[in-house]
Amino acid sequence: MFQKNGPLLLILILLSILMTCSGAHAYTAQRLVIPYASIDAVKGWWSGVAIHNPTSNPIILGLKSYDASGTQINEHLCLEIPPQGTQTNTLQNFFSDPPAVSGRVSIYITSNGPLSDHFQATLFLGNNGNSNPGFAFQTYESRDIDQTSQWLCPVESPE
Repeated sequence: MFQKNGPLLLILILLSILMTCSGAHAYTAQRLVIPYASIDAVKGWWSGVAIHNPTSNPIILGLKSYDASGTQINEHLCLEIPPQGTQTNTLQNFFSDPPAVSGRVSIYITSNGPLSDHFQATLFLGNNGNSNPGFAFQTYESRDIDQTSQWLCPVESPE
């Protein structure tokens, strides 16, 4: 019996081992999306972001910004936020190329690696212009996502 089905059985075993070893293993990470922020120095619009880590461990987060058409407009920025800590800055100062972050943008903040605890971010949106002065804020909480890879993340600290 084994002589008849042996090669087929061996091929099936090898295929199952190959699929098990080569498959991408997903893990739970966190992502927070700020769907709308605005930066327009001419009209007086500015945006600030405060990212809070409510956990008892440091977390490493990656930030990306996209313009209204969905094109990424900055280099990937990585931040390490200490336990119970907050990283706060204007949106322009969070990224390494401030002139590229202007107009209407969306911000994606993602944990680099497995993270089951949620983090929060608050968007501050203001206008210093003479015709429309004002200020508003909105707080967002991260959500679970399935992640299959990590990126090289040199941690920076925005100034």
